[in-house]
Amino acid sequence: MIFYNRNFAGKLGFAVLFLFASLSAFAQTNADKIVAIIGKNKIVLQSDIDAQLIQAKQQSPSYSEDVLRCQLLQQMIVQKILVEQADRDSVMVSDDDVDATLDNRVRYFIRLYGSKENLEKVSGKTIYQLKDEYRDVIKEGMIAEKMSTQILQNVKITPAEVKAFYDKIPADSLPLLPATVELGQVVVDPPVSTEMADYARTKLEGIRKRIVENKESFETLAGIYSEDPGSRDNGGRINGVSRNGSGWAPERNRLPRRARILRGGRSSPGNRQSRALESEFDG
Repeated sequence: MIFYNRNFAGKLGFAVLFLFASLSAFAQTNADKIVAIIGKNKIVLQSDIDAQLIQAKQQSPSYSEDVLRCQLLQQMIVQKILVEQADRDSVMVSDDDVDATLDNRVRYFIRLYGSKENLEKVSGKTIYQLKDEYRDVIKEGMIAEKMSTQILQNVKITPAEVKAFYDKIPADSLPLLPATVELGQVVVDPPVSTEMADYARTKLEGIRKRIVENKESFETLAGIYSEDPGSRDNGGRINGVSRNGSGWAPERNRLPRRARILRGGRSSPGNRQSRALESEFDG
């Protein structure tokens, strides 16, 4: 059961500014990584969790690091979900409201460090740079809080009441949900370079020469060199296609008919093997 801490957005803005110096050193020595993807393009980074973890351990030293890390990840994911929903529902905050919130945060830290110069010295950035760098963070938190308010404005039940309801259900009455795993694969086909295309064509023309001039068996060479598992063990024969062009790549159908006729892999004046050609299935 996941609940959104509405104070989290505000705390995040404070923590980001307060921990700027620590995060700068952390980023220089540790590679960042994505730990969660929400919606189309919203992510949670490992550095985001590590930043909040420092603050959380100071506020709750008795909690284990694993528990805190799990809670922080949950809160960050929920905030991203709220922002994603806000995008769909056109829930926005004005730039004036964002500027006002940034000004309040900066004034707080100026008082905390004694002066604007001390804050800039600790952070290594000017006040203008701090505002510009963390504007999106503050804005996202404000949008999430506004979306949460809109969702909950007509809700009359509290999270405690929801939890109490489910706690009354006997454990043996709850359905068993099998563990599931969702896998994704990103396939990128790199373009074939001119050098590789020339190499493949030269190799194919060499095999063709062995068939035409040296009278070597087409079936044997197909079994040795073909990378097609369907036809390799069948003497190079491709089942399910006909000589009239059905089932072939379009490039093959543009060849003269006499160059398309293959009979037992042997060459004769009216029965020739075509030269190498490139089709949509190559690469």
